[in-house]
Amino acid sequence: MDSPERAQQWFDKAQREPHLAIVDRVKNTMDTQESRRVAVRRCQQIYGIDLSAYGQAPDPSIDRRYAINHLKNSIDTLAAKISRVKTLPYAVTSGGDYMQRRRAEKLSRFIEGAFEDTNFYSKCMSVDLAALVDGTGCAKVTSNYGQLQLEVVPMLDLFVSDAEARYGSPRNLIQRHLLDRSVVMHLYGDAEGDGIVGSKSFRKGSILSVSNPTDTEMAQFVINSGSDLIYVYEAWHLPSGPGADDGEHIVCIENATLLREKWTEEFFPFAFERRNVPLVGFWGSSAVFEFGPAQEEHNKLSHKLQQAHSIMGGSHVLMQAGTLGKTVSLDNGIGTIIEYLPGGPPPSTFNPDPVNPQTYAYRSSIPQEINQGLGLSNMSAHSELPAGLRAASGKALQVYEDFESERLHVFHKLHEQFAIDVAKLFIAEAERMLAADIDVKVARPTKSTLEELSWSEVRMDQREYRLRMYPISNLSRQPSAKFEQILSMAQFGLADKPTLRRLLDMPDIDAEEDLANAPRDAVDMQLYEMVESRRYTSPSEYIDPVMAQERAKLFLAKCMVDKVPQKKLELIQQYIEECAAIIAAMQAPEQAAPGPQAPPTGEQTGEMAQGAAPMAGEGAAPPNPASMGVLQ
Repeated sequence: MDSPERAQQWFDKAQREPHLAIVDRVKNTMDTQESRRVAVRRCQQIYGIDLSAYGQAPDPSIDRRYAINHLKNSIDTLAAKISRVKTLPYAVTSGGDYMQRRRAEKLSRFIEGAFEDTNFYSKCMSVDLAALVDGTGCAKVTSNYGQLQLEVVPMLDLFVSDAEARYGSPRNLIQRHLLDRSVVMHLYGDAEGDGIVGSKSFRKGSILSVSNPTDTEMAQFVINSGSDLIYVYEAWHLPSGPGADDGEHIVCIENATLLREKWTEEFFPFAFERRNVPLVGFWGSSAVFEFGPAQEEHNKLSHKLQQAHSIMGGSHVLMQAGTLGKTVSLDNGIGTIIEYLPGGPPPSTFNPDPVNPQTYAYRSSIPQEINQGLGLSNMSAHSELPAGLRAASGKALQVYEDFESERLHVFHKLHEQFAIDVAKLFIAEAERMLAADIDVKVARPTKSTLEELSWSEVRMDQREYRLRMYPISNLSRQPSAKFEQILSMAQFGLADKPTLRRLLDMPDIDAEEDLANAPRDAVDMQLYEMVESRRYTSPSEYIDPVMAQERAKLFLAKCMVDKVPQKKLELIQQYIEECAAIIAAMQAPEQAAPGPQAPPTGEQTGEMAQGAAPMAGEGAAPPNPASMGVLQ
């Protein structure tokens, strides 16, 4: 039996109209993954997002009556807990010499500056939240006017084939943008250069004639918004292997292809974050999808209690039939008089419990089960310590905090890997821009200044380094536990006082710390300049030469281990010798100082006593300056 002819893919070089194939792929993916898209929208609504404000129909099965959204509170707490750990990748070399290590340090500072310039840490909170609610958080790295850009991308804007992503590494990915028509015209209408498809008149006409979205997800939203929004599709096909030239990157609209160029990278320009590792496929699992039924059970019980209190929460009057002398209706007045027949029993009140007390206990247990399932302790969820730890020592708090961190170990690791992936994308984008004669610059903040770094100064061969996660601090975040850890380090002599002050990280001692460490920092700066630029600077007369000599000796030993060239080592040796000369000069006057003189003989003492003039204040006149030879 003959095999059917292979369907032409959108990334095939023979494909003349890739935009049609891309739009068709997106529509087919939406149809086959409709259940996932519905589940994501449902999770967003359970979390508390108003889908009608984003052009999506809310799920009518979700009751929106009053209920405390404990799941949202727990999700927000977990996202804040993960985001507050400041992750910073750094470059390490494998057996590199001193210059390679110094360049790796500069590369690490460049990454830190890129994180600050793109507001990585604030946007990372949105990605963490998307990973918990949608199942997968995503950030895209691009550039604009020579500056790196970081964009948070909603999961529903990305399209990946489930068959290709079965093992977690698809080779095709499509992103659908909703952009203003004028922005698309500005980006591609008058564009020129490599990869631009068609003439200017063709592209402008296509952009002007493309229709607004007509799909059920966005059509009503776009029509009612009053904006002129259109869909722009961006598709990537990864190369088949190292050195292969079949990688494709295409930007198109429904009726035209605007950009078509080769894609040489072996990865997409996206970094993904998930709460856990998916066993099969590409997308992660949503925490809201997992614990949504618990929140819905809490909502159902809340509604039951509301109805019970509405019906049974007031006072009820019991009386025998025929007790009242006349027909009356109870009201909510004050001091209302109720008449009853003589000899009959008076009316009595009856206040039953609205619901069984166990219903309240069951409802209260649901938020605790949600927190336990997410790995949150009562200390994190309610901002309070358990009863047994309220008077605990810092060590006990650290043990309790470590136990909670172990439960979130997988999420922490995936969060760190997300930061590393973003750093790799920054490096790849900076390298791509440098190939286009654009040198990316970033500003790395220090305590008091901004350090500007350009990519051309820090770039390294990828084979010379690896990115690792920088341990910002292994100390506890609880002040009392952190102080005990630093105190233990001081007792065992594991660090000097300047280092301990830095570990305390208290803003009110930063100024004193800078002053105390300024001499050592000045010496280090002189030594680094000798190695990097071969520019010699003599020791300063205002800096302790003993300290400068000790720092220079340590630096010399480190340079010898790193195999720094001999000519640069000679500069450091000269610096050490000058420090030694200054120290010797300071000690010389002390050695040459005269010792105590022998007491004078008795005869000399008598002569001196006879010739000595009386001292002032003992009845004698003050000495005459002229007679002393002072005034001539």
